[in-house]
Amino acid sequence: MFRAKCPNCNQVVEVKLGHCTNCDFNISDFMREIGFCEGNQLKTGYLRICPKCGLLTSNDEEIFYCRNCNSILKQTNEKISDFNKIIWDKYNYNPTLAERDYINEYVKDTLDFNLYSERIEEREKRERETKQAIERTRQKKAEEQRKRESLHPQPKCPTCGSTDIKKIHSVAKAAGAVGFGLFSKTARSQFQCKNCGYKW
Repeated sequence: MFRAKCPNCNQVVEVKLGHCTNCDFNISDFMREIGFCEGNQLKTGYLRICPKCGLLTSNDEEIFYCRNCNSILKQTNEKISDFNKIIWDKYNYNPTLAERDYINEYVKDTLDFNLYSERIEEREKRERETKQAIERTRQKKAEEQRKRESLHPQPKCPTCGSTDIKKIHSVAKAAGAVGFGLFSKTARSQFQCKNCGYKW
């Protein structure tokens, strides 16, 4: 038994005895017809690629049609469980680089370059929009932080600019005065920087 998106009713179902549990469509026979098998034995859990637009599909359930162009997918010899590690180790989680290698190996003769180019451009557009949204959020938070600091200014070290400072307590001042006289740096200062040690 395995999970698949039924090509007849379009539902993700458990496949029992080769049939869809929702509409009774014979998914096993369909898989054999489109080549998701080795001999008469069904192959499940393998990476799929679209022969038209080159989209890689690594869903855990068996998917037979490309979500981008609706072409019937082609099964590769790469287990999905192995690919999830490969795309990190070999491609630094860059799906476009991974797709190029798999296209050359499996579908270079059937690839529709226009479909492929359109899909890649759309992906890159989404990635740019995501980065821009993240940058806008970062800038908004930085501006809100600047406004908070202007309303409630936080002391900064005059030497290194760090806000990681501490107030010198009266006990420490008194000890400095006793040890080094009233002209000691500690006795005359209010703050000490934890970053560079400067006192003022």
